[in-house]
Amino acid sequence: MDKIVREISDLYELSLTIGAGLDAYSNCEQFLSVLLARRNLAYGAVWVAEQGLQRQPNAYQLLCARPACKAAQVKLSALDPIIAALDQDTIQVWAAEEAPFSGFLKANQINKGYVALLLLGPGAFMLLQGASEAALSDRSLRQL
Repeated sequence: MDKIVREISDLYELSLTIGAGLDAYSNCEQFLSVLLARRNLAYGAVWVAEQGLQRQPNAYQLLCARPACKAAQVKLSALDPIIAALDQDTIQVWAAEEAPFSGFLKANQINKGYVALLLLGPGAFMLLQGASEAALSDRSLRQL
């Protein structure tokens, strides 16, 4: 019962961060800060298509990352390995060293634990990193 109450509390707190204002960056920053703290994650980033919600965008722009990307890579082309991985399932989880976009992870010093790629809809995705696979369980990621 405690686990269910905690999950509902987490989702409620996350929902309060969405739409708190009209600035997408501020909303995303608050959402990622709460998400990382509540789910015990080390990294989170949201990327959006440059030309809006297209099915096949040419490039993605970093909306927000917590902590900030160390490599300061704020744009991904359609040929980037992360974008190629989006063609698969809505939610994907890998051990960090086995992710198909290891170059990006190494550049941002994400070299341990697990990473998850979540397709948020046409033209948007989220990248998360946590110390354990349990932190990125399929159930908790589907809730997001």
